Amino acid sequence: MQRIFLTVFIFSILLSCGQISSTRYARQDTLFFRTQITPAFDEPADIILIKTDTAQTIKIILTEAHGNDKPVGVFYSKSISLSRSQFNKLDSELFPKIIATHSIEKKVRDGIGFRYSLFNKSDTTLLTFATPSSSTDPTVFRLIENSLDNFRSIFKDSIISEYLDDIDTYIDYSKKDLLLKGNRAIDSLRKIKYNR
Repeated sequence: MQRIFLTVFIFSILLSCGQISSTRYARQDTLFFRTQITPAFDEPADIILIKTDTAQTIKIILTEAHGNDKPVGVFYSKSISLSRSQFNKLDSELFPKIIATHSIEKKVRDGIGFRYSLFNKSDTTLLTFATPSSSTDPTVFRLIENSLDNFRSIFKDSIISEYLDDIDTYIDYSKKDLLLKGNRAIDSLRKIKYNR
């Protein structure tokens, strides 16, 4: 499945650069959207959405956290087909904000990074944020909160929702109580994966 996403990603880049110029491909309504989340102390996430004329699919891949003494592998993943209404919600709520947002990247050692990549026909938007907060960059903060909320509503999965709750605490410390809930599915999976 990852090879398919990589192939479509490369294909989308070639389309956006004008390297493939067939009328058969020019008519396609192709969109590629990728969110990379890189927290300092939790599992990195890669969320990939691909929309073509015939389908729209989203996948999340959580890779194992850094610092383990074994090779990095997949911690958890899930892939779903999006309904037209789910895609339209992202298209109306999230994509316009990504296209309109500009950021000054700030380097913070123990924080979290967010990278958004949006390839739509010939348009390309790339945004990178490092540990945004509501006080220093409220526009970026709202954009990230909106994307996390959209991902929660799309996946409707306890491990993914709890992972996104953990990510919320990196940028909004007032939500630290989310980490104190007992018997979380993600914590049980971490105990199994990391022998904690």
